[in-house]
Amino acid sequence: MKYKMGKFGLWGRILLSVLFLLVCLLVPAQAAEPGKTVRIGWYADTSSTGSQGERSGYSYEYEQMVAAYTGWTYEYVKADWNELLQMVQDGDIDLLSNISYTDDRAQKMLFSDLPMGEEKYYIYADLT
Repeated sequence: MKYKMGKFGLWGRILLSVLFLLVCLLVPAQAAEPGKTVRIGWYADTSSTGSQGERSGYSYEYEQMVAAYTGWTYEYVKADWNELLQMVQDGDIDLLSNISYTDDRAQKMLFSDLPMGEEKYYIYADLT
């Protein structure tokens, strides 16, 4: 008994599948706005700048992973925490890392759906 492939046939279905996969792969690439310059708040508490101006720290590494995915380039804006918090609320910078979520802050700024990390705190005691 011969299996009927419908009106498209085997090669038609393969071609449609390949076209569908190509469309799925191209859509996210277009949504990322490659080449966009994003202004990021930079402060000393969680980020470091070396003597030659090289940046490091958890936030910096995380932001570099985001840039690899989106194609963004960054302009870092250095200030203290309170100034940067006000700047992100006023739209003077685009991103600020390591902000704790509060209902009050959520009324003024957009938070990512997923956290960039989680912290655990412990109490240590002297056992002697």
